[in-house]
Amino acid sequence: MESSQTILLVESNLFIGGILSQKLKKDGYNVVSTRDGKEGLHKIVDVKPSAVFLDLPMGQIKTFLGVLRKIQREHQVVFPPIVVLSDVEAKDEITTISEMGVQSYLIKSYTNTEEMASKIKEMLSIKGMLGHVHSQSGPMAPMISEQKRIKAEVERTLVTPNAEVPIVPLMDNLIMYAYLVRSSDIHIKPESERVAVRLRIDGLLQDVFSFPKNIQSEVITRVKVLAGMRTDEHQSAQDGRFKTNVKGLPRQFDVRVSVIPTYYGENAVLRLLVEQAEIKSLDDLTFSDADRKKVLHAIEKPNGMILATGPTGSGKTTTLYTVLRKLNIPDISIITIEDPIEYSLQGINQIQVNSASGLTFADGLRSILRQDPDVIMVGEIRDKETAGIAVNAALTGHLLLSTIHTNDAATTLPRLLDMGVEPFLIASTVNIAIGQRLVRMVCKDCKEKKKLSDAEHDRLKDYLPVKLLANHRDFYYGKGCATCGDTGYSGRISIYEVLEIDDDIRDAIMKRANAGDIQKIAFGKGMTSMLEDGFIKALAGLTTIEEILRVVQE
Repeated sequence: MESSQTILLVESNLFIGGILSQKLKKDGYNVVSTRDGKEGLHKIVDVKPSAVFLDLPMGQIKTFLGVLRKIQREHQVVFPPIVVLSDVEAKDEITTISEMGVQSYLIKSYTNTEEMASKIKEMLSIKGMLGHVHSQSGPMAPMISEQKRIKAEVERTLVTPNAEVPIVPLMDNLIMYAYLVRSSDIHIKPESERVAVRLRIDGLLQDVFSFPKNIQSEVITRVKVLAGMRTDEHQSAQDGRFKTNVKGLPRQFDVRVSVIPTYYGENAVLRLLVEQAEIKSLDDLTFSDADRKKVLHAIEKPNGMILATGPTGSGKTTTLYTVLRKLNIPDISIITIEDPIEYSLQGINQIQVNSASGLTFADGLRSILRQDPDVIMVGEIRDKETAGIAVNAALTGHLLLSTIHTNDAATTLPRLLDMGVEPFLIASTVNIAIGQRLVRMVCKDCKEKKKLSDAEHDRLKDYLPVKLLANHRDFYYGKGCATCGDTGYSGRISIYEVLEIDDDIRDAIMKRANAGDIQKIAFGKGMTSMLEDGFIKALAGLTTIEEILRVVQE
């Protein structure tokens, strides 16, 4: 096995370090070893390891973690997963270092070197499978103590006299808190007697703060100033964005802002564009081996269409950006047209749709075709005109990527028919359709095994093929802890179905087959549905059956 992953061993015991290093090197990992914590901190900055194995006296471990957090804040160093080995079995000590960012804790008297190596490999395997997982679980481990501190600071601010509420630090702390709890969106919603502040965490909105009504206008004004909006305009919708510059944040990221007028005042939604930065390659996405091969095969074609489908917020853009990264080499010209541009991609020309100036998807796509591109990404195929131009681009030697709103991969093809695209054009141009959803992951800090009863197992037969369900009874759930906010879930993971267009599917398209017929052909050829992909991930302990059914059936 070959691996580009590097493991840093900070091991005071030369004998244990030597054996562990040998085992990991044998499995194909790069290993950097040191016996000294201070040197280990320097190595983290220089080497940027995929994981750290830390075996030092407990006092030195706490010092190491404290300095690491400081380095992270000051130098924007990503916190790698950390496994701690210690002689100590005290609950308070374990809690303390967990809050400082440790993902796994092993006791020496209970653990041999084989188990140590297995634990590191398990963490790296999960990290590789889940990729970014601010999602999907964020660019760093949740720091519970920091979350509590910031939340308490916001709440203290809110009880000060209204005239004295410091708006700038209040909003900075709100953004900081949203980042720490892995929120994708901040909703600032005016109501009759208060301003409700809600955070979307792992896809679900949660009430977090209640701002006094008296500071509503100041809060919205601050949002507008940050996003470069007009502060004197209160009756029209406005959009903007800004780059965070909050003191204490370990990294900068973009924030996309939308403000609209409502009955009780202006409503603001801030989207934190964080998670994409951790996506590096297709291997970071959670495709099965079979589905990944289908995607790679489609990417290798010089022309045609790759379509990602699903509802809003299902990770379609992330998938397409990852494909673009795979394709992004110096001898290929890549141009995108998006609404909005969510993430800046180095080496790729990105165009922002601007309806006010007449730059629509269709008009922009026409212009792109005159720019001699090899690969084109269209943010969304929304109408007949855009669909027609996109198909023409795919026919004339371009590889075109886009998203489309349908419930599943098979429905994508009849949807293009509904937009007026001729069957022979669809059959000739579409390479694959990727259906996807985002589901919440079981919190790794409070994950427990659950054995299904006979009644529960029988109920699943109404949703899952009997062959797939078989006699599987062991699944996992999160009982709730500080890391996940007592929800049992932390982070999100994608579930997929990948429809590869072969001759049989093309024949069905030419006959204007409906989605059910296309799906039947695809399943007969071994396509895995999103439900089945989710079930496999639930068996692996990554999510729950309840979560899969909630998302797939909504």
